[in-house]
Amino acid sequence: LEAIRYEGRAAWQQVRRWNEPSGEHADSIILERSTLRPIVTTRMTPKGTWTARYNLRSVERRFTPAKGRGGWRQSEIVENAPYAALGIELVIAALPLTEGWKGILPVAVDTVDHGWSWLRFEVMREMSLTEKPNWVTKSSWVVDYTLNGEQTRLWIAQEGRSVRRIEKIGPDNVVLHSMRRVLLGQ
Repeated sequence: LEAIRYEGRAAWQQVRRWNEPSGEHADSIILERSTLRPIVTTRMTPKGTWTARYNLRSVERRFTPAKGRGGWRQSEIVENAPYAALGIELVIAALPLTEGWKGILPVAVDTVDHGWSWLRFEVMREMSLTEKPNWVTKSSWVVDYTLNGEQTRLWIAQEGRSVRRIEKIGPDNVVLHSMRRVLLGQ
Protein backbone atom coordinates (compact mmCIF):
# COMPACT_ATOMS: atom_id res chain seq x y z
CA LEU A 1 0.00 0.00 0.00
CA GLU A 2 1.61 3.23 -1.11
CA ALA A 3 0.69 6.88 -0.52
CA ILE A 4 0.51 8.73 -3.85
CA ARG A 5 -1.00 11.82 -5.47
CA TYR A 6 -3.47 11.06 -8.25
CA GLU A 7 -4.95 13.87 -10.33
CA GLY A 8 -4.02 16.29 -7.55
CA ARG A 9 -5.67 14.24 -4.80
CA ALA A 10 -4.06 12.44 -1.86
CA ALA A 11 -4.56 8.74 -2.51
CA TRP A 12 -3.56 5.21 -1.58
CA GLN A 13 -2.50 2.74 -4.27
CA GLN A 14 -2.39 -1.02 -3.95
CA VAL A 15 -0.89 -3.19 -6.71
CA ARG A 16 -0.92 -7.00 -6.65
CA ARG A 17 0.43 -9.62 -9.08
CA TRP A 18 0.03 -13.41 -9.00
CA ASN A 19 -0.04 -16.48 -11.21
CA GLU A 20 -2.88 -18.94 -11.61
CA PRO A 21 -3.14 -22.00 -13.87
CA SER A 22 -4.93 -19.80 -16.45
CA GLY A 23 -2.01 -17.33 -16.54
CA GLU A 24 -0.71 -14.13 -14.96
CA HIS A 25 -3.09 -11.82 -13.11
CA ALA A 26 -2.65 -8.32 -11.68
CA ASP A 27 -4.80 -5.61 -10.19
CA SER A 28 -4.47 -2.05 -9.01
CA ILE A 29 -6.75 0.15 -6.95
CA ILE A 30 -6.43 3.85 -6.23
CA LEU A 31 -8.47 5.12 -3.25
CA GLU A 32 -9.04 8.60 -1.83
CA ARG A 33 -6.81 8.71 1.22
CA SER A 34 -9.33 10.31 3.60
CA THR A 35 -12.49 8.33 2.71
CA LEU A 36 -11.17 5.14 1.04
CA ARG A 37 -13.67 5.80 -1.78
CA PRO A 38 -12.39 4.36 -5.06
CA ILE A 39 -11.02 6.60 -7.80
CA VAL A 40 -9.93 3.98 -10.35
CA THR A 41 -9.50 0.20 -10.36
CA THR A 42 -7.77 -1.99 -12.95
CA ARG A 43 -7.91 -5.79 -13.14
CA MET A 44 -5.76 -7.66 -15.70
CA THR A 45 -6.29 -11.33 -16.56
CA PRO A 46 -5.48 -13.54 -19.56
CA LYS A 47 -9.01 -12.69 -20.84
CA GLY A 48 -8.39 -8.92 -20.84
CA THR A 49 -8.39 -5.77 -18.73
CA TRP A 50 -11.28 -4.30 -16.74
CA THR A 51 -11.01 -0.65 -15.71
CA ALA A 52 -13.54 1.24 -13.56
CA ARG A 53 -13.50 4.96 -12.77
CA TYR A 54 -15.55 6.32 -9.88
CA ASN A 55 -16.85 9.79 -9.07
CA LEU A 56 -19.25 9.49 -6.12
CA ARG A 57 -22.38 7.89 -7.68
CA SER A 58 -20.95 7.87 -11.22
CA VAL A 59 -19.29 4.63 -12.33
CA GLU A 60 -17.62 4.20 -15.73
CA ARG A 61 -16.54 0.66 -16.63
CA ARG A 62 -14.50 -0.54 -19.58
CA PHE A 63 -13.39 -3.98 -20.74
CA THR A 64 -10.56 -4.41 -23.25
CA PRO A 65 -10.10 -8.03 -24.39
CA ALA A 66 -6.56 -9.43 -24.53
CA LYS A 67 -7.14 -10.58 -28.11
CA GLY A 68 -9.51 -9.36 -30.78
CA ARG A 69 -12.75 -7.46 -30.53
CA GLY A 70 -15.59 -7.64 -28.08
CA GLY A 71 -14.71 -4.91 -25.62
CA TRP A 72 -17.29 -2.65 -24.06
CA ARG A 73 -17.69 0.62 -22.19
CA GLN A 74 -20.56 1.52 -19.88
CA SER A 75 -21.29 4.60 -17.74
CA GLU A 76 -24.05 4.95 -15.18
CA ILE A 77 -25.24 6.83 -12.12
CA VAL A 78 -25.97 4.39 -9.28
CA GLU A 79 -28.32 4.83 -6.32
CA ASN A 80 -25.59 4.93 -3.64
CA ALA A 81 -21.97 6.06 -3.93
CA PRO A 82 -20.32 2.63 -4.02
CA TYR A 83 -17.03 1.28 -2.80
CA ALA A 84 -15.13 -0.92 -5.25
CA ALA A 85 -15.29 -4.71 -4.85
CA LEU A 86 -11.63 -4.73 -5.84
CA GLY A 87 -9.80 -3.72 -2.66
CA ILE A 88 -12.86 -3.85 -0.38
CA GLU A 89 -10.64 -5.56 2.21
CA LEU A 90 -8.90 -2.20 2.77
CA VAL A 91 -12.22 -0.55 3.63
CA ILE A 92 -13.34 -3.35 5.95
CA ALA A 93 -9.94 -3.41 7.72
CA ALA A 94 -10.30 0.32 8.48
CA LEU A 95 -13.69 -0.08 10.21
CA PRO A 96 -14.02 -0.17 14.02
CA LEU A 97 -14.06 -3.98 14.29
CA THR A 98 -15.29 -5.85 17.34
CA GLU A 99 -16.60 -9.40 17.70
CA GLY A 100 -20.20 -9.74 16.50
CA TRP A 101 -20.21 -6.39 14.68
CA LYS A 102 -22.17 -6.45 11.40
CA GLY A 103 -22.70 -4.00 8.57
CA ILE A 104 -23.48 -3.43 4.93
CA LEU A 105 -21.64 -1.42 2.26
CA PRO A 106 -22.70 -0.45 -1.28
CA VAL A 107 -20.23 -2.04 -3.72
CA ALA A 108 -19.72 -1.90 -7.49
CA VAL A 109 -18.09 -4.90 -9.18
CA ASP A 110 -15.67 -3.94 -11.95
CA THR A 111 -16.14 -7.10 -14.05
CA VAL A 112 -19.85 -6.52 -14.76
CA ASP A 113 -21.15 -3.86 -17.11
CA HIS A 114 -23.58 -2.16 -14.70
CA GLY A 115 -25.13 -2.07 -11.25
CA TRP A 116 -24.07 -2.38 -7.66
CA SER A 117 -24.84 -4.68 -4.72
CA TRP A 118 -24.92 -4.62 -0.96
CA LEU A 119 -21.93 -6.32 0.66
CA ARG A 120 -22.87 -7.81 4.03
CA PHE A 121 -20.12 -8.42 6.58
CA GLU A 122 -19.78 -9.71 10.13
CA VAL A 123 -16.84 -9.90 12.53
CA MET A 124 -17.02 -13.60 13.42
CA ARG A 125 -14.37 -13.84 16.12
CA GLU A 126 -10.95 -12.85 17.40
CA MET A 127 -8.22 -15.46 16.87
CA SER A 128 -4.48 -15.83 17.03
CA LEU A 129 -2.87 -16.34 13.63
CA THR A 130 0.59 -17.83 13.15
CA GLU A 131 1.46 -17.56 9.46
CA LYS A 132 4.67 -19.63 9.50
CA PRO A 133 6.55 -21.68 12.11
CA ASN A 134 8.65 -19.50 14.43
CA TRP A 135 6.81 -16.32 13.38
CA VAL A 136 5.16 -14.08 15.94
CA THR A 137 1.50 -14.89 16.56
CA LYS A 138 -0.84 -12.05 15.57
CA SER A 139 -4.17 -11.31 17.23
CA SER A 140 -6.55 -11.09 14.30
CA TRP A 141 -10.17 -10.40 13.50
CA VAL A 142 -11.90 -13.00 11.33
CA VAL A 143 -14.43 -11.18 9.14
CA ASP A 144 -16.81 -12.94 6.75
CA TYR A 145 -18.54 -11.06 3.96
CA THR A 146 -20.98 -11.96 1.21
CA LEU A 147 -21.24 -10.19 -2.14
CA ASN A 148 -23.53 -11.45 -4.89
CA GLY A 149 -23.87 -14.83 -3.19
CA GLU A 150 -20.11 -15.41 -2.84
CA GLN A 151 -18.60 -15.65 0.64
CA THR A 152 -15.12 -14.39 1.51
CA ARG A 153 -13.21 -14.53 4.81
CA LEU A 154 -10.65 -11.90 5.85
CA TRP A 155 -7.99 -12.33 8.54
CA ILE A 156 -7.16 -8.80 9.73
CA ALA A 157 -4.32 -8.19 12.20
CA GLN A 158 -5.54 -6.08 15.09
CA GLU A 159 -2.21 -4.26 15.33
CA GLY A 160 -1.71 -2.22 12.16
CA ARG A 161 -4.93 -3.55 10.56
CA SER A 162 -3.11 -5.34 7.74
CA VAL A 163 -5.09 -8.00 5.91
CA ARG A 164 -3.07 -11.17 6.44
CA ARG A 165 -5.21 -13.64 4.51
CA ILE A 166 -8.18 -13.57 2.08
CA GLU A 167 -10.11 -16.83 1.66
CA LYS A 168 -12.90 -17.66 -0.80
CA ILE A 169 -15.39 -19.86 1.07
CA GLY A 170 -17.56 -22.55 -0.51
CA PRO A 171 -20.39 -24.76 0.71
CA ASP A 172 -20.00 -26.24 4.18
CA ASN A 173 -17.44 -23.52 5.06
CA VAL A 174 -14.75 -25.13 2.83
CA VAL A 175 -11.86 -22.83 1.84
CA LEU A 176 -11.75 -22.85 -1.98
CA HIS A 177 -8.85 -20.42 -2.48
CA SER A 178 -6.53 -18.44 -0.22
CA MET A 179 -4.24 -15.42 -0.73
CA ARG A 180 -1.83 -14.59 2.09
CA ARG A 181 -0.26 -11.33 3.27
CA VAL A 182 -1.59 -9.33 0.34
CA LEU A 183 -1.32 -5.88 1.86
CA LEU A 184 1.29 -4.73 4.30
CA GLY A 185 4.56 -6.36 5.31
CA GLN A 186 5.13 -8.84 8.13
